[in-house]
Amino acid sequence: MSKPTLYFLPGTMCDETLWVDVWPELEADFELVALAIPKENSFEKMAKALTSQLPGEPANLVGFSLGGYLASYFASCYPDRVKQLLNIANSPCGLPESELKQRRQTLAWLKHAEYKGAVAQRIQPLLGNKSKNDQNIIKHIQRMEHAVGLAQLVPQLTASSERDDLTAFFQHTDIPVMFLFGSEDVLVNFGWFHSLSNPNIKQKYVEEVGHMMPLESPEVVAGAIKAFFGPKESV
Repeated sequence: MSKPTLYFLPGTMCDETLWVDVWPELEADFELVALAIPKENSFEKMAKALTSQLPGEPANLVGFSLGGYLASYFASCYPDRVKQLLNIANSPCGLPESELKQRRQTLAWLKHAEYKGAVAQRIQPLLGNKSKNDQNIIKHIQRMEHAVGLAQLVPQLTASSERDDLTAFFQHTDIPVMFLFGSEDVLVNFGWFHSLSNPNIKQKYVEEVGHMMPLESPEVVAGAIKAFFGPKESV
């Protein structure tokens, strides 16, 4: 029997090494394919670009942060192309004004300064309390930024700032969906999840984990993936 294939989308300024500690737990049971965030200037164009990277039949999608929103947006545009969807560390609605303000300030600063990568002080707020001083995680995030290319920060921030609220889609979709998020994630809108009442949607809330869940708690991420996409026990 062939193994099911999972397609992974990373977050802003992340690459396939985001999953370095997650994939070893999955390789025996799944075929794993890493996708990159398409270099387009809108989610509509990004979703269209994914149609050529994914198979014609419905696909299993795993998205983290920006990749979680993009996977969700793709499902809302092309529901017949998605079999199951796992969204990690993302609430697929508009960004709060506080984050939009921070993005505008960052973009304005980048017009007049040479960006050399995020310093630890800018990364630490994204991490849960247990991981804030983990230099391995901090350096891994910095390496991903440089691998993606620092010149990609402006287009990624610009293209991903304007987001539709996908509540209406998730309230009615019959696609099996799981949202996985940490209790200390400063970028997730926890209130948004409370509005969902679709029986096709599962939520897994993980204590003492921040935004960078695949690096902070890879065993939890791998376990959730196996439980969600793996064979279901018959009743």
